[in-house]
Amino acid sequence: MLMGRRVLRIVGWMLGLLILFIGGCAKDKGDIEGTVRNGVTMDPLSGVTVSMDPSGDSDQTDQNGNFGFYDLRVGWYTVHYRMEGFQDAEQPVQVKKDAVVRADMGLHPTEGRITGTIIDSITEEKLSGVHVWIEGGPSDNSSVEGTYVLEVQEGKYLVHYRKEGYQDGVSDREITVEGGKETQADYQLRPLKGIVYGRITDAQTGTGVAGVSITATPGIGSLTSDADGTYRTDPIPIGSYMVSFKATDYKEASKNVRLQPGDRIRVDVQLEPSPSPKVTITRGPEDGATLSTSEVTFGWEG
Repeated sequence: MLMGRRVLRIVGWMLGLLILFIGGCAKDKGDIEGTVRNGVTMDPLSGVTVSMDPSGDSDQTDQNGNFGFYDLRVGWYTVHYRMEGFQDAEQPVQVKKDAVVRADMGLHPTEGRITGTIIDSITEEKLSGVHVWIEGGPSDNSSVEGTYVLEVQEGKYLVHYRKEGYQDGVSDREITVEGGKETQADYQLRPLKGIVYGRITDAQTGTGVAGVSITATPGIGSLTSDADGTYRTDPIPIGSYMVSFKATDYKEASKNVRLQPGDRIRVDVQLEPSPSPKVTITRGPEDGATLSTSEVTFGWEG
């Protein structure tokens, strides 16, 4: 009988301890709440997967970027954040008894790339050594193949280009870059030169005139038209020129040209024929008579 009472007492103590333990465990709990934002723009991010170790719990942020985990045992947890287009992140969080612990996070977009090839706007040759940059951002120098690469975060950018002997350039539109993706941005740099080209034709027949001498003032050398009357200068310094066209049996012609950086100006010319002069006798003595200057009248044609 005595033994039975002792057993009952022991069982009662154990039940009491168990109740106290369970009650204590139930009270030793806390919550984690947080907001996830874009680390660059600070806009809230919805659809971020938030998970925890070692509990294995997970949640997704709502339209305001909020998430929460509740009734967690006190202790340390590692909170993980993941979303496509952004760099993964994590942080340790200590859950405290009857407390709500904040676990806010700013996710940074994964970097994207701006790549491109730079060429001379006149010759279309690939340009090496071009300095390429973004204001307040990365920079690069183009390779021997004229290519460049800029590693940037997601966003919109204006790309700048500079090389000695060329007019500074900037992209004519903002380049949009998405995280983890590559955006192509080729560019043509305008040299501090231009070219003049065109075709020279006979004003009456419309056929090309070959061998026309083409010069410019101020002097830049000379060239002659091809068999079909076409011509093309080498790149010449920017500025204003008087271009002259001369050919045998044609009247001389000239055109005013103003070259801006990278200009390709077409100047077609129609040359008016100018035949060699001919002398004809319009009045003279009868056949067989001796000519005298007083008896002859000359006419000039041409």
